This record gives sequence, C-alpha cells and structure tokens, in this order.
Amino acid sequence: YLDMAAKVLSGQPGARFVIAGQGHLREELGRQADELGITDRVTFLGQVRDVPALLKHLDVAVLTSESEGLSNSLIEYGLAGLPAVAFDVGGNGEVIREGETGHLVPAGDTEAMATRVSGLLADADRRRAMGRAAADHGAAVYSADHVGDLMMDYFRGLAAAGGHDGV
Repeated sequence: YLDMAAKVLSGQPGARFVIAGQGHLREELGRQADELGITDRVTFLGQVRDVPALLKHLDVAVLTSESEGLSNSLIEYGLAGLPAVAFDVGGNGEVIREGETGHLVPAGDTEAMATRVSGLLADADRRRAMGRAAADHGAAVYSADHVGDLMMDYFRGLAAAGGHDGV
C-alpha cells in the first residue's frame, strides 16, 4: 500500500492516504512511510469503530491483499459509494466490476495500482460515476434483504432435499 501511495504522490503530491486498523505491523509501516518520505501524507488511524463515518471522507478505496476470499472490505466500500482498486485475487472480481465499479490489477503490481488510483483521483466525474455504480451493485447483490432471501432459498432447498416440510 505504501509503495503504491509513494508512486501516486510522485504525480499528485496533494493526495493523502489513510490506514485504518491496528496490529503488529504498525511500527514497521511507520518506518516504511518514513523511508519513502511520505510520512506527512499518510495517517495511521488505528482501530476505527465507525467505519461508515470514515468511508464518507474517502475518494477511492484500495485493497492490497494478495490473498482474499470474498472481501467484506470491498463490499463495504461499494455500499458506501466508493470506487475501489484491488489486486485481482480470490473473490475480488465478484465484487469489483472492472472499469465500472472500480479496477482490478495483477497481484503485486503496485505500478498498475498506482496508475489506476491516480486516474480516479484526477477525474472526479469518473470517480463519482464509478462510486454510484459501486453503490448500486452493492445494494443489488449484497443488501441484507437480498442476501437474506438467498439464504432462505438455500435453507428451503436443503429442507426439501431432506424431506422436511420447510423452514
């Protein structure tokens, strides 16, 4: 993430980056930001209890995990109306519709990630359109009502297969 941030900052020195969460890597990440000379452009928030409030202040969401299942973070970003840039691993392609709700780049390719993030930061209209598409997609696919209906259909199918009268 910080390598990508440094690349973005080389062309867009006014950009700011936020890292939420806490853990054993915090000190190492602080040193890396210092080594890259971007400490003044990166804010380490620590644990965030009100994620929706944080997301309201962001323009682009980034996920640099190189191993994912179905990312809750990407779903949250979409529901918050944020375009996301992530590595094309695991289920990320199920959440991000390439070029419509965000961008997927090859795993580990921080140069491609920086290019996509820079492009979104530079084009507010495109960023807002992708954010609206991400919110629409998230609401259609990951809303509580839709997921609840899918789960109930699944359970009904299990009950029918087992010869029971339903759930």
